[in-house]
Amino acid sequence: DMHMIYNKQAAKRMGIDEEGQVCVMIHCGSRGLGHQVATDALIEMERAMKRDNIVVNDRQLACARINSDEGQNYLKAMAAAANYAWVNRRISPLHTAVISY
Repeated sequence: DMHMIYNKQAAKRMGIDEEGQVCVMIHCGSRGLGHQVATDALIEMERAMKRDNIVVNDRQLACARINSDEGQNYLKAMAAAANYAWVNRRISPLHTAVISY
């Protein structure tokens, strides 16, 4: 339960009205998925950069032409990760509501 409210204005916007109120916070980050998408893309883009003679100052800035296979693969992978995150954020509260009753 909520023991102390430090910022009453912010708390009110989140529906927290009083001390002692039960609050549930759901963290549904997909850090592992995001890291895997980035790692896979980095490997593919480094090959594309070599092929297309693209030079950057930092490996983390690896890139590929947007219309290349690598660029399109990256966009598709990021879209899939975003879809996963969106659905996860919509489903998690539903499961929490069922469990809490």
